[in-house]
Amino acid sequence: MADAMSIPSQPQVKEGTATKILKDVFGMSVKSIKQLDSYSDCNFLVKVEEQHSNTLVDTIWPHGYLLKFTNKEESLEQTYIETQCQVLLYLKKNGIDAPQSVKNLNGTNIYLVNIHHENGSLVPDEELASVPHGSYCVRLFTFLPENQMASLTNISSATFFEAGKFVAQVDALLQKSKLTNEDYENHTGTFVLDNLDNFFEKSKSIKDSAFRERLQSFLRHFEGVTIPALIAGAKRQPIHGDFNPHNILVKISDNGETIISGLIDIYDTSIGYVVHEIAICMTHLMYQFQNSHDIFEIGGHVLAGFLSTLKLSEIELNVIRDCILARLYKTVVIGFWTMGGEGADNEYVRKHTEDALQILDRVEEKSEKDLYTIWDSVRKSYV
Repeated sequence: MADAMSIPSQPQVKEGTATKILKDVFGMSVKSIKQLDSYSDCNFLVKVEEQHSNTLVDTIWPHGYLLKFTNKEESLEQTYIETQCQVLLYLKKNGIDAPQSVKNLNGTNIYLVNIHHENGSLVPDEELASVPHGSYCVRLFTFLPENQMASLTNISSATFFEAGKFVAQVDALLQKSKLTNEDYENHTGTFVLDNLDNFFEKSKSIKDSAFRERLQSFLRHFEGVTIPALIAGAKRQPIHGDFNPHNILVKISDNGETIISGLIDIYDTSIGYVVHEIAICMTHLMYQFQNSHDIFEIGGHVLAGFLSTLKLSEIELNVIRDCILARLYKTVVIGFWTMGGEGADNEYVRKHTEDALQILDRVEEKSEKDLYTIWDSVRKSYV
C-alpha cells in the first residue's frame, strides 16, 4: 500500500503514448486529445472514432472519455482502485450522474502500463530492468459534458445550499452501499483528514519557521482533542472524500436556475467521517468563491443544505471548524511539498495552495464563537 503522506510520483505521459495505449488497450482510435489538470495523476480528455474493436462497448460515448493514468504509489492499490469503479457504478444506478468505467480489451477496468520516467514513452518488458520507469494503472471513463461548479461566475446562496444538500444525498446513498473490502477500509490517502502519519515530519519541509510552528501547534490540538472526539462520537462510512467545486457538476435551466447535476472524481473515496465530507465541501467552496461572497456565510449555506437532509451530532458540529482548518493546512503543506519536488511547475497545485493559504489565515483569525454564530444565523434563515 502507498505511503499516504509521500508525494505521489505523477505519470509523465506523452500524447503519442496515450494515443497508442487507447488503441492497444481499449481498441479505440483518437480523433482529438487534450491533457487536463491534475494534482498527482495524468489525465487526458479524448474523443474517438466511431469505428472501434472493443466488443464490450456498444456505442461510442458522444461526449468523449477521460483516460486516467493513476500515480505510481496509488497504482499499487488495485483492489481499492477497482472499488472506485464500483462506487461510480453504484451511484449511477441510484440516480446520481457520475462517470462510468469502460472495460478494456481484456474485460477489466484496470490495465497496468510501464512508462519511461524521462520521455513519457512505453517501456517494453525486455527493457524494464535497464530503463527508469514507473508502473501505472490506466483506466477509461465516460466524460460528463456538464460545467464544473468552479466555472460559475454568478453564483447564489441558494446554489451553496443545494451543493450541501447534494453532498448529503450522496453520503446517504453511500451509507447504504455496503461497498467495502479490506483495502477500501484501510485506505489512508494523502488528503484523508484524520491520517496524520508523517505529517509532523512533512511540516519540516516548510521554510517559514513561524508558519511551521503554527502548523505543528494545530496538529497537536487536532491529534489530542479533535480526533478523540471524532472517535468517541462521529459517524464513519464510505464517503466521496473530495467534494470541491471542480468535482461538482452543474447545469443551467431554461429559466437561468443553477442545478446541481452530478459529480466526478471519486479517486479520494474512503471509509471516513461524514463530518469530514461536509467540512471539505465547505472549505473548497469558501476559497473558490471568496472574491464574490463572504466566506463564512458560504460555509453556513453549505452546512444548512447538508443538515436539511442528514443530521450531525453535537460532537460532529463542534469539530467542523477544526476539520476545515485541517483540510486547509493539509492542502497548503502538500502543495508546498509538491511544488518543492516533482510538481514545481504545476500551476493547478500552486493556485490551490495560494487560495487555501489565504482562507486559512481568515478562518484561524475568526474566533470559534463568532464563526458558529454566523453559521447558526444562516442555518436559521432556512427554517
